[in-house]
Amino acid sequence: MKNQYLFILVMLICSTVFQSCKSDPQSPGVEYMPDMYRTDAIETYQEDSLRNGGFSALKPVKNSIPRGFDVYPYDNTAEGYESAGAELRNPIPCTPVVIEEAQLLYSKFCVHCHGGAGEGDGMVVKSKNWPGPPPAYNSAQLKDLPEGKIFHSIHYGKGMMGSHASQISKEDRWKLVHYVQKLQGKEKPCDGTKSNDSDGDGVEDNIDQCPETPGSPDYFGCPEVEAEVAQVMEEAIKGVNFATGSSKIKKSSYDVLVKVKEVLLKYPNYVLLVNGHTDNKGDFDKNMELSKSRANAVMDYLTSHGINSDHVSAHGYGSTKPLASNDSKDGRAKNRRVEFRIVY
Repeated sequence: MKNQYLFILVMLICSTVFQSCKSDPQSPGVEYMPDMYRTDAIETYQEDSLRNGGFSALKPVKNSIPRGFDVYPYDNTAEGYESAGAELRNPIPCTPVVIEEAQLLYSKFCVHCHGGAGEGDGMVVKSKNWPGPPPAYNSAQLKDLPEGKIFHSIHYGKGMMGSHASQISKEDRWKLVHYVQKLQGKEKPCDGTKSNDSDGDGVEDNIDQCPETPGSPDYFGCPEVEAEVAQVMEEAIKGVNFATGSSKIKKSSYDVLVKVKEVLLKYPNYVLLVNGHTDNKGDFDKNMELSKSRANAVMDYLTSHGINSDHVSAHGYGSTKPLASNDSKDGRAKNRRVEFRIVY
């Protein structure tokens, strides 16, 4: 037993001696929690000895852009300005809700220079050091300015006005275009002064769920159907749910979709429109894509369960057809939906 203790003691002494005999006289030997007094952190894009002289992070590929980045196709030139005016069209339908949201945006970003009525008499331009007021929106200079040029000006800035692209989302910039057009004096469907009703059924296109088929105001512009069919479709609107931020249908929705399938089998002359919608939170284009993906997921489920693909049509509208204001949680919940409409 004594020999064992002696052996252990000798090994500990040798270990201590060897640890202290370093070839580098600057080495502290055994270190206890070295990050307490010496960092091994590597600065971004600096040489990293662990990578044989390489860099600690790779630079992006030349001419590449971040994922999800929205490229604006028009240059900040006179030619780009004219092209935007000739080619750009507002993707957001003009509704009272959109005008209400745009008015709030205008009060935050525009009223200080352009004034409440767009007459160029905001508080900022009244300063004696300001070179001059911007022209009124309803003046001869601006009253006929097309929507593309308005958007281009908000995106890049114009004259004394700087760019607002980094401050206002693409969707909100388009909403502002509607409000500027209102200040120009142009009549818009959302003001109730002029109706845009393609199918002539008395339901304006911005809220018509079947804009190319005459229908009933009681059925959101779609043809009337039997009460039992209408009930199934309304239950589907409330009962089809998806994983958050995804187009994956939750299993709890399958019972509702089975009822929709049974309706289409019972009435083979029906065509089902599946319309996807989102609220206005997040990127406009991503919301549009998500709404399309969810509508397509419903269509794929039905066609994979015996429904002829010619009798189901999927559409994505993103946040362009809100049922309620997106300013409240309840309003946004109502706007996130997949609608089921029958045409025949």
